[in-house]
Amino acid sequence: MRILPLVVALLALSAATSQASASTVPVGLYSGPGNVAATTNWSQSLGEPVSYGSDYVPYTNGWSTDFDPQWLLDPWGSWVNAAPGRRVVLGVPMLENGYAGEFSQEAAGAFDPYFSELASELVEHGLADTIIRLGYEANNPDIGPWQATDNPAGFIAAYRHIVAVMRAVPGANFLFDWNPTAGLTPGRPLNSFASFYPGDDVVDIIGLDVYDIDWNQPAATPQQRWSNLLNETMGLEAQRTFAAAHGKPVSFPEWGLYADQSTLYAGGGDDPYYVNQMASWIASGNTAYQTYFDLNWGGGVLADYPLGQAAYLTDFGPASTPPVTVPPVTTPTTPTVTPVPTPPATPVSTGAGNIGTGTAGTVSTGTGSNGTTGSQGRHKERHTIAEPLARAHAHSHHTKAPATNRHHHGRKHKAAPIHR
Repeated sequence: MRILPLVVALLALSAATSQASASTVPVGLYSGPGNVAATTNWSQSLGEPVSYGSDYVPYTNGWSTDFDPQWLLDPWGSWVNAAPGRRVVLGVPMLENGYAGEFSQEAAGAFDPYFSELASELVEHGLADTIIRLGYEANNPDIGPWQATDNPAGFIAAYRHIVAVMRAVPGANFLFDWNPTAGLTPGRPLNSFASFYPGDDVVDIIGLDVYDIDWNQPAATPQQRWSNLLNETMGLEAQRTFAAAHGKPVSFPEWGLYADQSTLYAGGGDDPYYVNQMASWIASGNTAYQTYFDLNWGGGVLADYPLGQAAYLTDFGPASTPPVTVPPVTTPTTPTVTPVPTPPATPVSTGAGNIGTGTAGTVSTGTGSNGTTGSQGRHKERHTIAEPLARAHAHSHHTKAPATNRHHHGRKHKAAPIHR
């Protein structure tokens, strides 16, 4: 019975071409709100520095509370300032619950104090160079109150205004990652990257969230799933082409394996092919950073997939990690806005996650656990959302629910599958 050793050998061979350069792109991780310990553990398991920590500002507790998240910025500020080369990638919602589609108010400055306050707090916590994923996944009609599928022009105007407000804060040196998700919902005004692109002057990086899922295609092979991710409307090839045309680097703020299920999610399960292909794709492009999403929102975590885990460790394991050059930020002049009063901090519990006990090129049982979430978790969902009250309740708890209610950090609801 030499099948398993042979599989491992083949995995190592298939990853060899990507290993040399995939690990030179900064490695990032999301493992729960404020979960700095998980990022440290992931570094130790990988044997490679995790230099980018990912997190999300919530949007269900009111503007004043959500946009002054001391509970979130305190641990990440300490982590970033403890070692050179570290950076936070922060998902920032453009609107709060109860303000769905209020882009005209936003562009007129109605919510300026909250974005100014958030920017000021980031600077004060030593996070002035944070990568801001402003209005992430706006092409998903169920992402949250800032979804742009019905009003891309309004989204563009509001996005541009927020960037100006945040850049105007003294000391700010943010990079703005315009971050759709792969795929397109047909029959809406938003019908391409270009239809809701805010402009080169307010975008520094063009990101794409890409999971090992082929919607409603549970019988798809790994090769078929990957081909779909490459070639679908607003997929990987389209992202690369669009970013190159605009002179921007790309990023992958969220990517990861997902459980093999006969559902709309139709994940690939323990799929090392996807991991190897992602590593090769990341390495072959002008990639600013990549962040593995390692919180269980119904599809498992990396440690649940021994073959995928082995491929990840091989592809992204020990190697030098030189800094990646990203465009400088220019700060336009904007009017001074009045900061919002500081509300009480919201406590959060954190967990400690790691990759597992595997080593590069070998199959591991992956004994590491993903970080547990506290009161500010992140949900992600790609299918029809229940009534707004149920959505608000789920978001306020920021824990990854089953696939029917996935949303991170008040984060994303994915309803009817984005057409692939």
